[in-house]
Amino acid sequence: MGAEEVLDEVATADNLEALLRKCAHNLPGDSKPDLQTWGGPAATELMSRLRGSPLEAEANRIFERFFREGDEDQVRLAQSSANPAVVDVAAIEAALARTELSAETHGQVRSALARALAAQPSKLAVRHRALASQLGGQALIGALIVADHAWFLGHVAEVLGADATDACNRLWYGLQALHRAEGERLRLELDGMRAALGDAYAQGLVETIDGEAETLRDRDGAIRWPTVALVPSRSRP
Repeated sequence: MGAEEVLDEVATADNLEALLRKCAHNLPGDSKPDLQTWGGPAATELMSRLRGSPLEAEANRIFERFFREGDEDQVRLAQSSANPAVVDVAAIEAALARTELSAETHGQVRSALARALAAQPSKLAVRHRALASQLGGQALIGALIVADHAWFLGHVAEVLGADATDACNRLWYGLQALHRAEGERLRLELDGMRAALGDAYAQGLVETIDGEAETLRDRDGAIRWPTVALVPSRSRP
């Protein structure tokens, strides 16, 4: 099997959009069977085989068209298959403005936008802050930590939520966007905010980062935000 061949079909610039449309048409849901030869798994395999090739860039341009003007299934395929590191953020936002799409699809698109902003933190704007608290917005937390760091530290409980368990779960999503050095720095910063956050709340966040230490260890990279002075660690009276 060639690098660009899936299910006996060789992807080319001429047939790539047709193959992706076929994948979208055969997604599970509605009256369609849950398992189809062409569907989400085929799209995943195809994108894996196209990674790093010119056809991967073309596939992402197709997904951007799906976001802007595709049918419901095409939008669903785009949100799950587009490369968040290179897809046009504006195209995803265009899908959110489409009133004919279902609430469920909007939630999926919102998650795709959050993942794209986490992968492209330079695209983050103030208007995106509210997205973190909306359905599908958990993935945005990583982008807020990286690209809006000072604001995030000033609004930790607002972004992560007042409930300590939920806050830990939401922080876990944010950690997926961080490098090892960033995780270590964030741990120090949150540990130093015990007086403001409360011991139990801050401890839960610190333990969440500790729980991801092995995963973070595999990601090299410099800290992408201006470092801020650490708050002295002390317990709430």
